[in-house]
Amino acid sequence: MLFSSLCKNRVSKEKCFLNVPRALIIFENKRLLGPILWLRHKLYDIGFLSSWTPPIPLIGIGNLELGGTGKTPFTIYLANLLKNKHSVGVVNHGYRLKSSDPIIASPETVHLLNEEAILIWERTGVPLVAGRNRRKAIELLLSKHPDIDLLIADDILQHRKINPHIPILITRFDKPYYKNRLIPFGTLRDIKSRAKAFPVLVYTYSPLIDEKEKAKVRNFTSWHDLVLFAHASYGPPYPVTENLGKPDGRFLAVCGIANPSAFLSFTKNKFQVVGSLCFRDHKEYALTDIKNIIALCKKNNVDSIITTEKDAVKLKRFKEEFESSGVSVLAIPLTLQLNPEDEQQLLTYLSEKLEAYGQERSQDMDGTHQ
Repeated sequence: MLFSSLCKNRVSKEKCFLNVPRALIIFENKRLLGPILWLRHKLYDIGFLSSWTPPIPLIGIGNLELGGTGKTPFTIYLANLLKNKHSVGVVNHGYRLKSSDPIIASPETVHLLNEEAILIWERTGVPLVAGRNRRKAIELLLSKHPDIDLLIADDILQHRKINPHIPILITRFDKPYYKNRLIPFGTLRDIKSRAKAFPVLVYTYSPLIDEKEKAKVRNFTSWHDLVLFAHASYGPPYPVTENLGKPDGRFLAVCGIANPSAFLSFTKNKFQVVGSLCFRDHKEYALTDIKNIIALCKKNNVDSIITTEKDAVKLKRFKEEFESSGVSVLAIPLTLQLNPEDEQQLLTYLSEKLEAYGQERSQDMDGTHQ
């Protein structure tokens, strides 16, 4: 009882406003925030503010929500799906990048990247660049990897300075964007009308439903050309530390993600989880956090910590502290995947769009030479 109470209090302190950007908190009144966002997009739409189009096809993945929709696992899925037919490169948003310049992922630079960039790079094996200035990041990636013929950007919806060739919007099945509200009354960071600029919509964390149910859901979003459904699955846990712990032991669930409900539900059903610590999204763990977590484990006779892959990227920096204390750390891999029918629809759609882009580019080059 004491342990649950401690965890609950920690959650309430860390979860305040999740990861709401401070600039947006200023506009707490929805009546101000909505028109400001609308005006910004309008200035881009009419060309008053300019966008840059990359020289090769760019698939832009985006969402309207603050987080928790599955951009990272869907980017991993898409890169792995397409890398057999294309030379794929990934452009990461560069949030909390430890450099003002874009960085290409490598064993020497991995310590400078955010956890999402590291996870995408490790799970796909494709060239990845992270940078706040997406144009500079893309130009750097293409200069170092001139063989790349297809780019995937993992968070592009709000970044109007880059114009993606193929935009893909993702939203959670259990809380789609059209049933949500702008912050602070909901978790939307952009206006709903922005969704109409994205011809492809993917419902993430979708249950396995039949075509009849899919048709009902598609009626809510008829303005999208293609509506697909991706389901989530958790793989077996793998060790982050050398000490493995006891599979049937007592666990503490630790995470710093935008929407921890699915992770917490899965771990509680599969393991003897006696408590949980949920921090804000993109939590940067400090040594004091690790010491507090270890002390809590010791006090409550907990053998192991179970966490998400995103958090494991950051927690593995403290392997020595965990191993010396006798507390093991296990990570649960998360996969988002379309069913075979939806996957084939997406591949066909992308193939048609990429072929059309190639034809347009050939015509432009022929016109230039004439």
